[in-house]
Amino acid sequence: MPTVKTFRPKRPRTARWRGASRPPLRLGDLVITEVSEGGSVAQIGGKAHGLARLAEAGLPIPPTRVIHAEALVAFLEHNDLHSAPDPASVLRGELPPGWEEALIAEAGALGTRLAVRSSGSEEDGRERSFAGVHHTALGVESTRIADAVRSVWASAFTDSATGYAGKPGGMAVVLQPLLEPECAGVVFTVNPQNGSWREVVVEVVRGQGEALVSGRAAPQYYVVRRPRELPGRRVWNRLGLRIVESDRVEQEDRWKIGSNGQLVRVPIDPECWGDAALSDGSVLQLVRLALRAEAHHREPLDLEFARVDGRFVLLQARPITRTGTPRKRDVLWTRRFLGERWPTPPSPLSWSLLAPLIDWFIAYPGVQERYLGGGPAVRLIRGRPYINATVFRHLLFKWPGAPAPGFMLELIPPDEVDEWRRRFRVKADWAVYNAIFATTLRERRWRRFAFNPFTNHKVWEGYTERFAREQAALDTPLLGPQDALQRVEAQVRLVRDYLSIHVCSLLFANLWYQVLQGCLASWAPGGAARWMDSLAVCPPGNRTLETNEALWELSGVLGAAGRLALRDGEPLGTEATAALDSFLQRYGHRAEASWEIFCPRWAQHPERLAPLLGFTVEPRLRAGQQERAFDRDRRALLGEVDVLRGALLDGLIELTRRYLLLRENQRFEFDRLLAGMQRTLVQLGGMLDLPDPEDIRWLTWDEVQGLVEGSYTADLPIESRRRAHAAALRDDPPVFLRGEVSADGELRGNRLTGLGVSPGRVRGRVRVLRNVADGEALRPGEILVAPAVDPGWTPLMLRAAGVVLELGSLLSHGAVVAREYGVPAVVNLSGVTRLLHDGQEVTVDGSRGLVWVHGGS
Repeated sequence: MPTVKTFRPKRPRTARWRGASRPPLRLGDLVITEVSEGGSVAQIGGKAHGLARLAEAGLPIPPTRVIHAEALVAFLEHNDLHSAPDPASVLRGELPPGWEEALIAEAGALGTRLAVRSSGSEEDGRERSFAGVHHTALGVESTRIADAVRSVWASAFTDSATGYAGKPGGMAVVLQPLLEPECAGVVFTVNPQNGSWREVVVEVVRGQGEALVSGRAAPQYYVVRRPRELPGRRVWNRLGLRIVESDRVEQEDRWKIGSNGQLVRVPIDPECWGDAALSDGSVLQLVRLALRAEAHHREPLDLEFARVDGRFVLLQARPITRTGTPRKRDVLWTRRFLGERWPTPPSPLSWSLLAPLIDWFIAYPGVQERYLGGGPAVRLIRGRPYINATVFRHLLFKWPGAPAPGFMLELIPPDEVDEWRRRFRVKADWAVYNAIFATTLRERRWRRFAFNPFTNHKVWEGYTERFAREQAALDTPLLGPQDALQRVEAQVRLVRDYLSIHVCSLLFANLWYQVLQGCLASWAPGGAARWMDSLAVCPPGNRTLETNEALWELSGVLGAAGRLALRDGEPLGTEATAALDSFLQRYGHRAEASWEIFCPRWAQHPERLAPLLGFTVEPRLRAGQQERAFDRDRRALLGEVDVLRGALLDGLIELTRRYLLLRENQRFEFDRLLAGMQRTLVQLGGMLDLPDPEDIRWLTWDEVQGLVEGSYTADLPIESRRRAHAAALRDDPPVFLRGEVSADGELRGNRLTGLGVSPGRVRGRVRVLRNVADGEALRPGEILVAPAVDPGWTPLMLRAAGVVLELGSLLSHGAVVAREYGVPAVVNLSGVTRLLHDGQEVTVDGSRGLVWVHGGS
């Protein structure tokens, strides 16, 4: 566990709000003490222990009394529940004689309305927080205190609590007066979004902070850069704080606790919606309090606070750091990366042709067997493609206090990501690195890749010229089955050569993106958040945006009547037919799941274009706004840094933009290549004795070759595989598996945390789409929620106000296009299409990767 030194606290003084100390109440096993008197975690629980340490440091906490954990033990024995307690029996249980009167007296000394909170023995610990698991009762009248205490005790025995902890633990209870704050929120002394120990995050809402921690209200937030701790520089360490990012989102309500103890909204004057809940000076004052608390605890903290009568009071402190190694030993499988490319289950023939190529590039069998638990590099599980991501646990590293590489974190489960971000430093697993390098050198694997980050794009230019020449030859009429086999093998070689460039283009896009992000964070005024949104975008020439602009023009020619006729397969007018034919000649090779060779292409199924038409915003206008923002901010950045750093940043911006454009346009040509393979294979299917030429998709490549050569004599498994594929379409397997067990975790609550890939914040109603065919249901201003998006989905982003996806990455096609169009987007929320429903109101924060689900009181 690293020791974190920030601000040394002053000599302990009497903390505000503590008031005069009162003697402990002892009534048999009912022991109630001032929290400032302390006690062991087993006696007073984790939450009360954190408050006691804040009081010990002289930090402001509210008047707090704690009912020791032994009271629950005595209560269970009194009601003969110690062997098998359950929530219902605890709620019905009788208090021992004299307890209720004593509780009412203690509560009355604190105030007329109280907050009654759990303080479990494992609560607010390093390994488990129990956030939202145990019960909190707010606005409790002092005469009803006994019922509130029983409800807190009962929450220790709920299924969610025992499932989280494995077994019930000790439970103390915290009693505090119910505060009526001007505003409240949380402070993280380590940035929870990226794991940086140089950044403090403040989230704040007006009124009660319970609206924030329960996820009902989207907060204003601030990111504060803290200085490195310098010995003998206490004044600098205390004053060298600066706000580098803020989002003063409009807040239409403040929250209070109603007479029934529930949160209620209180509308505020619309003229005040956009006002800051805290001034910048108050934010820095709060951060200094938080850093004093961190120094006293000697580790980073997650703190809850309230501001009452212009003064801050700290309500809770829990550690952020975790112990143990973040590396697991079991084999890790994920649908991320491949799941974006195959949003539907691959057909047997498509998988049998492409999976060996993927394996040839990424598999290191010796390394996997020796260090990573064995297993192939890619496999199908429940009909879906998974990649073996075990290696990323070992390639990951974390420099002291810095974020871990984001593109690697995207390939491990959410709970493991959280563990990595909580560590101060983690060394790379050099045994795995060395084994990979040794294998690469021994097998001369660099020959498989266009591995130079400065010339990869030039190799691509040569490939496109070759592809254009060969594609023309590959589209000539087939001479027979043997000719078809040879043509497919030639197309497979083109795919292999494509991947040799594309795999490195993906890597370099991530590399230059993150290098640019790091340099801006260190060198540029305002940090990376100020600049990345407008500078790390594609330059003109993006073929996906070009396709969407062509769709806009086609939509205008067709008109509403033509779009309906296209959808229904009815004849079009002469002008509309000519416009459609022209569009399909240029873009008809595209599809909505383009890595699936047999996915319906627009050229063969033009009716699939209908849901993508009917734009409300011209794509060119959105793209033009983004390019003007790039020109403006590039000039501003270069004017604010010195000449040398400006030159380096300008070069990094150019490389980042070049590779973002390259990976988009490579997919455009790859779609064309796979569309050609589809035509060849369907023609081959027509030469074989199949019920339908397209039934060739249900065979493997070995079986197809056997049919052509006459060596395959078994019954064709077409019907059984068709049924298996249909079942896989209905299935929704986990995104992550540890071995054979789901590692997705569970989305719950009103605040969902994913990966922000396109900045901005928007509020709207949900529209869940499973496929592009459902796109006509999407109304302007709605939030598009889907499993994943391929380039063929992206026209829908011009209708959506925000995007939420189960699968994605920072540089996925959906993310790149969302940024180009200025649409806030959050990805990597496993199961979100099951959790959210049409019509629900949500707020999407694409800057921080958060989704708030609104509803309730």
